Amino acid sequence: MLGLLDIDPAAAAPIWRQIEDGMRRLVASGALPVGTAVPSVREFARELRVNPATVSKAYQRLTADGALEVRRGEGTFVAQRPAGAQAAERERILEAGAARRSCAIHGGRRRRGDCCDLGGVEGNQRRRRWRQEMKRDTAPVVVDHLTVRYGKTTAVEDVSFRVKSGEVYALLGRNGAGKSSTISCLVGQRKAASGDCRIFDMDTWRSRRHVMARVGVVPETPDIPPGASARELGRFLGRIRPVWNAEDYQARLERVGVPQKKPSQQLSKGQRRQLALAAALAAEPEVLILDDPTLGLDAVVRRTLLEELVGELADRGTTVLVTTHDLTGIEGIADRVGIMQHGKLVYDETMEGLKAKFRRLRCVRSEETSLEAIQTALEPLDVAASRFVGASVDAVVGRADHEVVAAFRQRAGVSDVEIEPLSLEEIFVALCGDGNGGGAR
Repeated sequence: MLGLLDIDPAAAAPIWRQIEDGMRRLVASGALPVGTAVPSVREFARELRVNPATVSKAYQRLTADGALEVRRGEGTFVAQRPAGAQAAERERILEAGAARRSCAIHGGRRRRGDCCDLGGVEGNQRRRRWRQEMKRDTAPVVVDHLTVRYGKTTAVEDVSFRVKSGEVYALLGRNGAGKSSTISCLVGQRKAASGDCRIFDMDTWRSRRHVMARVGVVPETPDIPPGASARELGRFLGRIRPVWNAEDYQARLERVGVPQKKPSQQLSKGQRRQLALAAALAAEPEVLILDDPTLGLDAVVRRTLLEELVGELADRGTTVLVTTHDLTGIEGIADRVGIMQHGKLVYDETMEGLKAKFRRLRCVRSEETSLEAIQTALEPLDVAASRFVGASVDAVVGRADHEVVAAFRQRAGVSDVEIEPLSLEEIFVALCGDGNGGGAR
């Protein structure tokens, strides 16, 4: 199948978009027949030599549009046609997804020919397919105006976000920003002062037992009985979990080198974390919540775990919420990022949107230009952080389009201005550095 796709790394379109468009054409033309198994995310990524998150994003969009379907325990396949549908009908189903995105691009305005602008039987059919697609775009994880208090201390204040089906959402923040308190409420361990948390549209505090049957959790400190070995833990969980893949559990432990007969208190911190992760994944959860999963792991194991994890979960269509301090590792994996500061959610953006928003600006001020003049000239650029060393100016800005930078150059009296993209870690440090983010738990 890979030979049928024309992927150009040098093209303007991102690789995930090229994969999505190429597979969409193959499905619509019949080159990929209904029921055909497509490569797993990891296999596809390995062949293209790209990050698994790139392939995962394309697969998620194709699944949301009905072009692909994930069969639990089997893999990803070209979706079955509705009963009695003809080939032309299948193409119209795919067009409905394109029309939905077109409406979104045009701010929701209708255009003649869009599915929302058609009348009669065909219009009703397209609107019905539209509603079905919107249901597939639902969010199984919802945090709605959540506030958490410990006595008189407010740890989380009016936080709201959603994690869509199949999405990897990274919740970031410095120690004490309120991440763990949010996770505690989300898994039903703590009652919110106000607001609520829902998974599969069930309140996690009132319906915790029903919710957790479909959710996997790896807490910041794995709660494994100290005297239990990995083998004993697997046998116990296999009796109480509604779904338990013993073969996957054992294979993962062998792959990461966790002894299965040693009591858990004799395992290293990293091995206990790998054991907790293996236990969570063996239950084949629909939603996986990871509280700093790479804590205590060395750099090599961290990278391997994250890349393997995203590929495997994308193949299953699992929804993931992860808190982490490993910003380099999560950058190529997360679809969306939330940043908490002082118990509040200050940013909730797609990974691409967040990285496109901020830029580094560098320049050297002339002897005639005062530091105060430079600072004043920078104000329209929405400065997130700045540093001045001698005549050198180094700033992280939220606006760096051509017109704004040109106006800064004129106001500041500088000729050479360098604009550079930033990594997620650089953006995070600029937004949350200098002691920001503390005070909550």
